[in-house]
This record gives sequence, C-alpha cells and structure tokens, in this order.
Amino acid sequence: MTPSAATPEWTTGTLHVYLLRIIEDFKTASALEMSSIRAEIAAAMASSEKAITKAESSVDRRFDSIYAEKRFDAANGSRGAMDDQIKTFMPRPEIMRNISNLSEKLELLSARIDKAEGRGIGVTASWAVVMGIVTLISTLVAVVALFRR
Repeated sequence: MTPSAATPEWTTGTLHVYLLRIIEDFKTASALEMSSIRAEIAAAMASSEKAITKAESSVDRRFDSIYAEKRFDAANGSRGAMDDQIKTFMPRPEIMRNISNLSEKLELLSARIDKAEGRGIGVTASWAVVMGIVTLISTLVAVVALFRR
C-alpha cells in the first residue's frame, strides 16, 4: 500500500494499516504452508499404512501357498518359507534407516513451523515497541508545547 495522491506523506494511520496488512499476509502464508505440510505428512502416513498392509497380506498369501503345497514335508516346507522370507523381507537396518530419514524430515518440518511462528511473534512485539516510542515522543512534544505558551 502506498499513499494516494490526496495524502502524499505516510501517516501513522497509513503505516498502521500497511503493517497490519503485512502481518496478515504473513499469517495467511504461514497457515497455508502449515496445512500443506500437514497434508504431506498425512499422505505419507497413509501410503506407509497401505504398504504395510499390502506387505502383510502378501506374506500371508505366500506362506499359505507354500504350506498347502508342502504340508506333509514339514522340514523342507519350513526351510522354503524361511528362504522366501529372507528374500522378500526388507532387512532391519534398511527399515531403521528409512524410519530415521522420515523422523529427520519430520523434525525439519517442525523446526520450520516453529521458526515461522516465532517470526510472527517477533513482528507483533516490534510493532508494539514502535507504537510505544511514537506515543512517548508525541506526549513529550505536547508537554513541551504546553509549557512554551
């Protein structure tokens, strides 16, 4: 917002409106970013739940088919099932690494949100200090003008 042709100078009123608009725009942008981050996290959680369910059902079906084929040959059947599990299951270190990566990303997102919220609080506090100083100076000018008469 810039002053119009009718008011060529900034006034405290126009400055106040301008700063309030900046603060409001920042709040809106922060809210949008936070909602998109929440949506991304929800989508990631949903896809991981889906993958887990699919993996569990796949393992169950595979184990059932092996058991049906070799139910009388328990020793070889167990060995075959273990071989299949070794081939199809994801190794624990890889799972732990994936969980660790997701955890780090979540911490980074949380830090970004905390930083954005802190920045908004700082702007509000700065505005209060500026208004206090302007009020103090206005009061001092009025008192000096009153005593000069």
